Amino acid sequence: MRNHFFRAAANNAVGVPISFVASSTFSSSNTTIPSATTAGNLILLFDQRNGSTADQGTPTGFTRIFFGSGADTTQAWSYRIAQSGDAGSTITLASSANNRGHVLVFSTGSTMTYGGSFDVTSEFTSGDPTSQTINTTSGTKPLIALVGVRTGGDPVSNTFTSSPNVITLIDSSLQYTCGYKIYNTADTLQDITVDSGDGGARNSIVSMYIEVS
Repeated sequence: MRNHFFRAAANNAVGVPISFVASSTFSSSNTTIPSATTAGNLILLFDQRNGSTADQGTPTGFTRIFFGSGADTTQAWSYRIAQSGDAGSTITLASSANNRGHVLVFSTGSTMTYGGSFDVTSEFTSGDPTSQTINTTSGTKPLIALVGVRTGGDPVSNTFTSSPNVITLIDSSLQYTCGYKIYNTADTLQDITVDSGDGGARNSIVSMYIEVS
């Protein structure tokens, strides 16, 4: 499924380089915001759940970017602009049933602005997902390409590919993970094809890019 979203007003022309700060991984109903987080950072929450297709909701203080479900699994993405005191604090997930995922933190050295999600594509299947293309060349820099993957039984490293090979995965040894590619103002945008094979039941792949400043 591919969705296109209206571009929200954001000061993308500033061109302050985005950098990746830190990540954390969770497999329970609570997770922690990385200690390196500072006020103004962009916090992304990738929350994957299996054994249900019900919406797991959005944690307090976060704003939903995407939710999708099928084949007895879900994926949810949300964001928060970090506030003073967020570092090391606990995120209580809205559902405690088989939540697994990552928290990602990005910085420009000042307060960041979320400018919207675009070219969102998703598939939830008990078979082999179809490859997806993140069309970042349609976007406005700076932006971050994102992908979330769940395989039914194999580590993501066994099946996931990106072309060109530019996606940084948080932990490909797991059956679930997410990855990113930052495009700053000085970078050349690339359309990225991502794919994940059939790892058994409960396969999913979600891709998009978000514009930030």
